[in-house]
Amino acid sequence: MSEEIMETEGTQVAEVIDQSTALINVIEKAAYNPDVDIDKMERLLSMQERIIDRQAEQAFNDAMVRAQLAMPTVEADSDNPQTRSKYAKFEKVNKAIKPIYTKEGFALSFGTADSSIPEYIRVTCDVSHIGGHHKEYYMDLPPDTEGIKGTVNKTKVHGAASAHSYAKRYLAVMIFNVTIGGEDDDGNAAGGDTRSALEVAQEHLDYMALVREWWPSIAAIKESIATKEYSSGVESSAEIDDDARRGLWKATTKGGIFTTEERAVMKSNDWHAARETYYGR
Repeated sequence: MSEEIMETEGTQVAEVIDQSTALINVIEKAAYNPDVDIDKMERLLSMQERIIDRQAEQAFNDAMVRAQLAMPTVEADSDNPQTRSKYAKFEKVNKAIKPIYTKEGFALSFGTADSSIPEYIRVTCDVSHIGGHHKEYYMDLPPDTEGIKGTVNKTKVHGAASAHSYAKRYLAVMIFNVTIGGEDDDGNAAGGDTRSALEVAQEHLDYMALVREWWPSIAAIKESIATKEYSSGVESSAEIDDDARRGLWKATTKGGIFTTEERAVMKSNDWHAARETYYGR
């Protein structure tokens, strides 16, 4: 960060602090004045609360800039035997970055919440700062119960735990913009993928936003496949615009919204025949 930028930010922070101090003095004087009405006092207190919130947010943002500038590159040294690739486990990522973010007053609290996508897991991360401000991030993932060929290789419990660990890792690198050296997107991007872990995480979040936007049509497609009423599935697919359909089909890390079996059906002759009937009528 340049000295000019730091000086400008320091001036802005100082101005906010001066405003807060001046307002506190006004409130103190008003509190001892019996002629000040309650409504005016409440407005002054509300104004003070807004200034305090601004101070806390500014302190959060300043600390985040310093933390990201200090973040190291974390080497990907764990092997994924299914994809024959390397990645960095959450424990390794956190060990490398925790001394930096705690020094800047941050704490991470991971948890789970209900996902807006049926059968998906939402992993949350609340980033709190010692100054009082906090932000919450989340990632939606399906349980990691299948290998890359669609073969079930974990129980639901183990699959949920694996998805949770995966989401924690990518949330951490996304929040602090950590670079993972030598990572190959867990093998899901064939050879030579140079995307950073932050870019991969952002791509996944964009994909989940697309899923939420088109969920009624997606759900209808899934139901049509389950009931083998392919004509209704093709009709629902036609409701999705071309760009969104291509985006949904291009699965991000840990697979997309359609299962391996559903994708096979959507490539089948029966599905193709239903498409020809729909578009030919």
